[in-house]
Amino acid sequence: MAAIGQFWGSFSAPRVQGQPQPILQPDLAPANLFFLNLDAHRGHEPGLFVYQVVPGTSPLGGRTKFMVPLTATVNDGHRLIAHSAQAFTVDPETARVVVARIAPRNGIDYRLDIEAIAAVQNLSYQGNWRNSWGEQGTLEFWRPEAGERVRDVTVCDSWSEYKSWAGGVGRTNFAFRGQSNNEWQLKSSLHRANRFDLWYYSRAALQQLQHELEGGVGTSFDREKPIDFSRLLALGQHHGFPTPLIDFTFSPYIAAYFAMSGALDVPESSRASHVRIYALDKAFQSVANQPTVALTAIEPLAGLIGPSGLHNPRLYAQQGTFLFSNVELVEHLLTSQLYTGGQTYLRAVDIPSHAAVEALTDLSYMGISPASLFPGVDGVCMKIKQQILTGQL
Repeated sequence: MAAIGQFWGSFSAPRVQGQPQPILQPDLAPANLFFLNLDAHRGHEPGLFVYQVVPGTSPLGGRTKFMVPLTATVNDGHRLIAHSAQAFTVDPETARVVVARIAPRNGIDYRLDIEAIAAVQNLSYQGNWRNSWGEQGTLEFWRPEAGERVRDVTVCDSWSEYKSWAGGVGRTNFAFRGQSNNEWQLKSSLHRANRFDLWYYSRAALQQLQHELEGGVGTSFDREKPIDFSRLLALGQHHGFPTPLIDFTFSPYIAAYFAMSGALDVPESSRASHVRIYALDKAFQSVANQPTVALTAIEPLAGLIGPSGLHNPRLYAQQGTFLFSNVELVEHLLTSQLYTGGQTYLRAVDIPSHAAVEALTDLSYMGISPASLFPGVDGVCMKIKQQILTGQL
């Protein structure tokens, strides 16, 4: 079975073939970092995203950020053998993907070859890289099974206790997300589908979505414009299309609705003990160092986007916003000291799932119900279903 997933890795500084490897103290070694995306059903076309390189130590010379589309000749879960003769980067002024021009050396065109062998249950690989100019080095990459979880967690014993918490934090600069199981990590629907290469996703799946929607919705999308691009993603997200977006809302009560209604849909014997509400401080965007959220970003990033609600009434009704990330384990990213600088931007509160009926009944008196959150036939049917499940009908 081919290896799939988002792998994180590093490679050594190049050395000329036949010369000894320079001795470096581990804590002083250059940080050459990448992530490798291996999509389900596309394991023969890995994408290598090199986002941090000490100048002059890269297989491509001094270029600091680049993406290498690989062709795998072997990917059987035990070995990965792949090569590439081209690379791409992102123009910092236009944010467009451009070819990274690699000049020949001594008349020899560039080619990169990598070979790695699985070390630990196909989650860790070690191997070597070499290029056509006689430079070579080692590399390793791994797929973490579970990243770091949010540490600042408040446990409420009742629905009324949650309302007291929400009454304070709800008036601050947070976005919220409700999940019906507090053991679930934050993860987008695209990543849950084992799709990680957003470059391919952008030029293939999104292009197809745009073509189909423009015929069905009666509007056009110019994906070169950030407003249209985010609107296309948001519309797809709200209608079951897998995207790298995670739904958030600016209302802690709407977030609680989604957590509690999700719990009520699960048989009581299989229900998690607690639901979870995430609270994300919008100030975290100050550490992202990314003026715009782009699917073609090479470095790991996360950001909140607020698309237009045109042709998407659910977005307005749900006071919606979205967390975007090109990282599968985004919760780990948002709690990593390397990314946040030691600041706490992500918090969570857990509520007993047995409070679902009380909470949903209370929320309906507040005007938060499926009928208000899902305008149209779906919302009406969902509202009556909820009344049946809560014993009101």
